[in-house]
Amino acid sequence: MGGLIHILLVLAVIVIAVDASDVSRFDLLLDELRGFFCPQTTAPMLFLANKQDLPNAWSPEMLTRRLDIPTLCAGRPWCVQGTCATTSRGLLDGFLWLKDVLLGAQRRRH
Repeated sequence: MGGLIHILLVLAVIVIAVDASDVSRFDLLLDELRGFFCPQTTAPMLFLANKQDLPNAWSPEMLTRRLDIPTLCAGRPWCVQGTCATTSRGLLDGFLWLKDVLLGAQRRRH
């Protein structure tokens, strides 16, 4: 897949993998994210800030500020997790966060 972002929708979860080293495309990414969001859903969002092994990769904190994630994700749980897909570093932490959010939501409904 050669797209800018890859989106995986599973039940009421949104996972977005971001190439954190491709600074030149952040403006386009932000435009795509703004067009993607639906304010009627409160689905948890997990952003995977990939390629953290590269020296020019933006940290999760820098991406959070640059993409204005708190504003984009207002009203829903969100997390920006640094990852390295080639070593799997950070992936488990991101999906454990998602599991905790989903289990917490499930407990609140019962």
